[in-house]
Amino acid sequence: MNLQVPTQASNPRRQGFPPGGSADINARIVAQGLASQLSGSIVPDNKPGAGGNIAATEAKRATPDGYTIFYSTSAIVLAPSLYPNVQFDAFTDFVPISLTANIPLVLVTTPNLPVSNVKDLVSYAKANPGKLNYASSGSGALLHLGGALFAKEMGIQVTHVAYKGSAPAITDLISGATQFMFFR
Repeated sequence: MNLQVPTQASNPRRQGFPPGGSADINARIVAQGLASQLSGSIVPDNKPGAGGNIAATEAKRATPDGYTIFYSTSAIVLAPSLYPNVQFDAFTDFVPISLTANIPLVLVTTPNLPVSNVKDLVSYAKANPGKLNYASSGSGALLHLGGALFAKEMGIQVTHVAYKGSAPAITDLISGATQFMFFR
């Protein structure tokens, strides 16, 4: 997420994830704290897509005027391994300021799936190969990779369903359109 300190000369920048997900929530908490410390306003502006690559590219191209802060996740470090035409280098194009959150991945299931623990989920998936869908915040995102690793390690056949962020993925998980996901 880009956190923008409004000025007449500034252009809004955006976060790489849609509203409602953990990255957005954390960025808004940081923006609120910064606004308090700076006695001004900070405007979070979301720009989802391509696992945060679109926002990262835009942040890289922003005028270095001191008014733009790019709020990101580990996605920008993973990007070169997952996407062929990444327009930024996470190690040279950005200067880290602070770690703001360390969030573990949590396995969650839809309420109507007849399981109550991980062992039940794995048994159910093995008994129903290829019939379970797992949601993620996007192809190549940490939630996708967590689900893929889980499926591989557990020896289950499941289908990945990529969303434009974790908030829409959670909506479909709750409704039962997908059966499980990793969330942070």
